[in-house]
Amino acid sequence: MSRVITETEAKILNKIAEITETASVGPDTLLKDLDGWDSMAALSYVMYASDLGAPFKDVKPISEAKTAGDLCRLITDRLPDKK
Repeated sequence: MSRVITETEAKILNKIAEITETASVGPDTLLKDLDGWDSMAALSYVMYASDLGAPFKDVKPISEAKTAGDLCRLITDRLPDKK
């Protein structure tokens, strides 16, 4: 049984879909399968994370992400209310 996606996670996944110009993105969507996941998309993702209050000091975690769910967790784990 798969876990329920929170509202925050759904918003982040929708933003990833928007950034990559993809109809929909789920947590298990592989980044390598998204034609729109490139350096410009990664930059847009970093800017979005920063706007949410979850800035990155190092891009290595982003480059190591394999799925949209990985990217989602990178933001949710950095959100101010998580500290």
